Amino acid sequence: MREQLVELAAQHERTLSAEIRYALRRHLNDEDPASTQGLRHDTGAGTAHTDAP
Repeated sequence: MREQLVELAAQHERTLSAEIRYALRRHLNDEDPASTQGLRHDTGAGTAHTDAP
């Protein structure tokens, strides 16, 4: 039971961290969209993604 709670807490922390990074990136893009719009962001996993759908 304790291990499950620890894992659940870790998953929650990772989710919040990802949401905070996303919100911050969106906020920064809204402030200066010309400098970051459409640029590819390195994920650190050897692949890149764009903010655009």
